[in-house]
Amino acid sequence: MTRRPPVLLVLLLASCATPRPVLFRVDPADLQPLESGMEWTYAVDGKETQVRRVGSAVRVGRFECRIVEARTGESVEKFWMRSEKDGLKVYRISEGERTFDFDDPMILIRYPASAGARWKFEERHGPVSLEVEGVYEADEELPVGKGRRRCARVRLVKSVQGRPVLVQTSWYAPGVGLVKTAAAWTEDGHPMTRTLELKSCNLLPD
Repeated sequence: MTRRPPVLLVLLLASCATPRPVLFRVDPADLQPLESGMEWTYAVDGKETQVRRVGSAVRVGRFECRIVEARTGESVEKFWMRSEKDGLKVYRISEGERTFDFDDPMILIRYPASAGARWKFEERHGPVSLEVEGVYEADEELPVGKGRRRCARVRLVKSVQGRPVLVQTSWYAPGVGLVKTAAAWTEDGHPMTRTLELKSCNLLPD
C-alpha cells in the first residue's frame, strides 16, 4: 500500500512553492486595460521611477471608475478612469491634497480607435478651461518587454484661446496599455519636457 505523506508536510510544501503569476482577463485589442491589480513601472526622464497601479472601482457621480495611482518617489497622483464605448476617459484627478472633477471627462483616446481619428473637447475644472484636440496619428512599432509591438500614437494638444500650452504624445500597445509619453509645455517662460517609458508590467511575461 502506498504511504501518503502527512497532511502537515503537504501544506508546508505547498506554502514554499513558487507562487503563480497573477492572471488578468485582458482583451488583446484593449489599448489601456484597467483591471484591479494591474501594474506598470516607468522611467521618468530617464532619472526617476514611476509605478502605476490600478485599484478598486469607485463611483464619480453615476459613473463607475477605476482609480489609477501613479507614484513617483513620494509624489502621488491619482486618476479616476473609465473605458466606454466611445473612448478612454478620465473623470477626476488628484495630486497631493488637490482634487479636480471634470465637468465633462477628458477623452484620452476616441473609440473605436483607428489611425486618423480626431476629436475635440473642453477640459474644464473650476475656473480653468482648456480647448483640447486629439488625434490618433499613426501606428508605430516600439520595444515592449522582450519584443516589439504595434502601438497607437495619440497626440493631445491643449490650448487657451487658440494658443497651445501643452502638447502630449502617447503610445499605447494593445493588451498592455501606455508604453511611452512625451509632453512639452512652457512654465514661467521656460520650455519644459517630461517623458515616461515603460520598463516592466505584470501583464507581460518575465
